[in-house]
Amino acid sequence: MRDVPARVFLKSPRTAERVLAVVSRSKDPRAAIRRILGSWKGLPEKELWENLERLTTLSQLRKSEIMIEEEVERMPFELDITENEIYKIGAREANRRMLSTQIEARFGPLSRTVRSRLKQADAQQIERWVRQFAVAQKVSDVFQ
Repeated sequence: MRDVPARVFLKSPRTAERVLAVVSRSKDPRAAIRRILGSWKGLPEKELWENLERLTTLSQLRKSEIMIEEEVERMPFELDITENEIYKIGAREANRRMLSTQIEARFGPLSRTVRSRLKQADAQQIERWVRQFAVAQKVSDVFQ
């Protein structure tokens, strides 16, 4: 592995192969580490941590684990808030309120039954009702 140029592994479409660049020949090991880490942008969190564990383990063979730690700390951190449960609850509530307001504006005050259905609905159901509202001629059309 020490004789194979890092660029060979860095060009691979496979994450597991790109990780091997950390133990291969490189004029600039830190740059190779940055490219490996950068190639993981957008991976699911679980897969990202698994890859990082593999990279850290392999980096010990070249005594570059400190470089890994430093580069991970320098990485820009991106957070997809749409995956956050609090965001999902907030978005569902916002959609519920929006639909409620639209139904009232077009069809008048909400009945107890409609309020109850809106309150008990999950996010997917509310999204379906929002789409159905666009073509609804009466309140019951929204909930079909």
